[in-house]
Amino acid sequence: MLNGIAGKDVGNGTTRFDVPGKSPLFTNMTDSVGMSSNQALMSRGAIRPEDQVIAQAMSDRFKREAQNTIQRAANATQMATETAMAQRSTDAGLKLANSVGQRIDGERARQNAESTLSMRNINPAQRQAASETLKILNQRETAREESARVDDRAAATDATTRREQDIRARGQELQAGALRQSTQFNQQLARDKFGLEQAKDGRESAASAMDLETKQQLKAAQQEYLNAGDDPVKQKAAERKLMALGNRQGKAPTFHPGSRIKNVDGSETVTPAYVFDPNTGQAQEVGAQGKSQPPAHDIARLQANPSEIAKFESVYGKGSAAQYLGKK
Repeated sequence: MLNGIAGKDVGNGTTRFDVPGKSPLFTNMTDSVGMSSNQALMSRGAIRPEDQVIAQAMSDRFKREAQNTIQRAANATQMATETAMAQRSTDAGLKLANSVGQRIDGERARQNAESTLSMRNINPAQRQAASETLKILNQRETAREESARVDDRAAATDATTRREQDIRARGQELQAGALRQSTQFNQQLARDKFGLEQAKDGRESAASAMDLETKQQLKAAQQEYLNAGDDPVKQKAAERKLMALGNRQGKAPTFHPGSRIKNVDGSETVTPAYVFDPNTGQAQEVGAQGKSQPPAHDIARLQANPSEIAKFESVYGKGSAAQYLGKK
């Protein structure tokens, strides 16, 4: 249990606690020591500005270190690729140089053999040797052409493989970048949400404290008005205070003073003073004898317990109980 709330198992040994007014807590520590730590974490107050600055600085440092590591890995990959390409170019150059030398030597031997066969006065052994030389040179040329075709196919295959590897590497790089951006966005979103919740809690606490203070002041002013009796000076002073407190906030209770009008026939029409609470939509009348109008639950209690007349009239005025007991 955490703040009286039971946790929910979400798998992999992790428990989630949803405490009203707090961010969800995920923990794998549910023993007595772990729950004590969780309780302290959930009971923490608002983050101090200096702690927020330090946390942001640490986050920025870790972000820079991660970016530097990624850049170093990319540089190493690029260097290895360039080195391999340079080595392939060197090997190809050496191979080409050897091939050219061999072809030059072969052309010279071909020319000598053809020149020998074109002579009229040559013995059979020379003719046989020249014929064998041309045969070997033709076989070498055929083998060279086949080797060139094999190399071309291998080069094409190698180029295709490298292209596919480059595409896969680029795709992995883009995927990693998107994952990093998503992680950073979620972290920033969590920080923003936490900050908003802290600010909201602070505003609600301040508003609650202000509302409580205003209600206490308004209650004291109401009591001052009740204690004023028939003193017009004290009544006016209390009325001004009640009206000022009532207009301090848009949703604060407002005081409405009563009136006494002299009719033509000599009688009087009296409108009692009352306090209107916009939060409940109810008006509480302030009686002419300096006592407030009893609410329904106090009237019901009096009717159920007539023996409490003295207590009732000590609050709402002498003789106020009779009218409610008579209705029973």
